[in-house]
Amino acid sequence: MPQANLCNMKSRQICCPILREVNMTFTAGLVSVSFRKLSPEEIIRAATRARLSSIEWGGDVHLPPGDPERARRVLALTQATGLRVSSYGSYFRIGVTPVEQFASVLTTASALCAPIVRVWAYDRYLPQCAGRIWDDLVRQGAEIARMAEDAGICIGLECHNHTLTEEYHSTLKFLQAVDHPALRMYWQPNEKRDFHYNMQALRALAPYVEGVHVFHWDEHDHYPLAEGIAQWRVYLSILQEFSPKKQIPLLLEFMPDNQVDSLTAEADTLQRLIDEVCG
Repeated sequence: MPQANLCNMKSRQICCPILREVNMTFTAGLVSVSFRKLSPEEIIRAATRARLSSIEWGGDVHLPPGDPERARRVLALTQATGLRVSSYGSYFRIGVTPVEQFASVLTTASALCAPIVRVWAYDRYLPQCAGRIWDDLVRQGAEIARMAEDAGICIGLECHNHTLTEEYHSTLKFLQAVDHPALRMYWQPNEKRDFHYNMQALRALAPYVEGVHVFHWDEHDHYPLAEGIAQWRVYLSILQEFSPKKQIPLLLEFMPDNQVDSLTAEADTLQRLIDEVCG
């Protein structure tokens, strides 16, 4: 059986809600766009030194869509050190990128053996999405969800400001309107909102969450994860309570000082947090 088909079978097992029958665990990984200036080989070495378990490969610099041969090479490099591919971080935007271009995203993700593809939802917040715009977004969301399901892959919407998912109520409205099991969520705290809001958002979205981008920011600056460990302890506890997932990758995204040398300390903090919450 071709490798892509084997990967797709694994992806169906990972993303299928029916199979979620065991207690949740968290794994520690890295988003490759944290270090856009580094090569895949350098990122793999850094993740290995930091004793991480997986990498989300970004679709802007390290692995642009439409090059499955390159994706297979990156997969082989990743697996050679014992790391896994957690996901493919595409920059496909529902309502902006032509739907037909999603096929090349899926081809790349399949070659990479990625169980989930990160996408963005539009380029505006919900109050600006009404009438025909909203209907088109729902239609396109459903279309790429069907395409992903056929490939054995899930879609993870990025929680991001200046998009349809900027606020969790609009995110829920979109997920429920599309109403497709392959349309899922990434989650990350909104640095422009307070801790209470982020707890509410996570409780609402946890049943859809397939992965989490981990950082400790506010609207003014980036800080070491250790300074936000109390908040993240609560976030992981919420996921344990409200998510049906059996495993959720926690992916470090960007360093507080943008230096690769900081990765090991950030990874150690994340692993200590996982051990504490799951222990």
